[in-house]
Amino acid sequence: AAQNDVSQYRSSIVRQRCHARVGLVGNPSDNFHGKCLSLTIKNFWVDVCLLPTPCDSATQLRSPLRLIPNPFSDQTNFQSFSDLHSNSSREGYSGGLRLIQAACKKIFEYVLGAAADDSRECFGANKGRPFSFNQRSAAQRLLTKMQKDTFSLAYHTNIPRQVGLAGSSCIVVAVLKALCRCYRIVVSEQDEEESENQFSIPKSVLPSIALSVESQELGITAGLQDRAAQVFEGLVAMDFSKPHLESTGCGIYKAFSGVNSEKEGAEAKDSYSSPALLPPMFLAVARDPSDSGKMHANVKQRYDQGDEEVVAAARRWAGFADGSLAALGLSWHGNAPSPSTPDYEAFCGYIDANCRLRRELYTDPCLGKKNL
Repeated sequence: AAQNDVSQYRSSIVRQRCHARVGLVGNPSDNFHGKCLSLTIKNFWVDVCLLPTPCDSATQLRSPLRLIPNPFSDQTNFQSFSDLHSNSSREGYSGGLRLIQAACKKIFEYVLGAAADDSRECFGANKGRPFSFNQRSAAQRLLTKMQKDTFSLAYHTNIPRQVGLAGSSCIVVAVLKALCRCYRIVVSEQDEEESENQFSIPKSVLPSIALSVESQELGITAGLQDRAAQVFEGLVAMDFSKPHLESTGCGIYKAFSGVNSEKEGAEAKDSYSSPALLPPMFLAVARDPSDSGKMHANVKQRYDQGDEEVVAAARRWAGFADGSLAALGLSWHGNAPSPSTPDYEAFCGYIDANCRLRRELYTDPCLGKKNL
């Protein structure tokens, strides 16, 4: 009996991997109602391990819910001043625990809102609208389970910090996906029918929940691009047009390839589908990105104020994203590439043009000499 209990406990462990992302074209127009083309990469990732807490058979009591610090990112004990200096220079001062705690809080609030038929925490089709009877009932059952059950959650990341690979959002998305799997929340595709017995979250909504973790809970300025790429995985086209974004709180997303997130362990490591449509690509990052992000341009504020230069730049970035899709033989309306050979020279030209425009608008000191 004891062996069966251990076996059942091990089988209930959730392991979730989420990959870093690179912005290919259109970045950073996700903050300016533009369009982007981004790619998740298998070289760098976050692994989350969620262990349901076993119930004490004698007392029927469960252990407290535990968020386990990462020994490197959340280190509090150091061998010396030199060790503290080295760790702080490499890992920074804000580890992953606050992201994990905020992600847990936010998904609980989403379920809480659905159970109470309160759409203020919701995005997509349910923004400002009542939930269906089935979803409300499923959310109420799920809420009872979430209030009773506990777990321990640990994470590991090998994503370099402060180099623009979306390491923070990767932690958030990995936690949200792990929680969805643990509590059997269906992450539904756009045309998928609503489940009668299980609570579901539309896949297009998950990036918005992930963004709210950082923007609403932690006050971090960010956009939807990173989270959408990490939710949909692989090569992802994104449209952040103002009417749709303001009415739903979500972008329009099109994934062309990706990772099978349902696979676990070693199998998950090999399940990444690298987009064969792209030319060979290389990633270079600064070893010590100390000047990255220290100077903040006021571009977002200028856009909100209707600055013509920024508004025009946002339109050009969106055009670069559309052009790069066409160069690859892809479109918003189909998964398969067109019969024509991809025009890699044109595709790379859009990447270069995107970078030049970003340098013009943000200036080189803001982007950082080492990054350039």
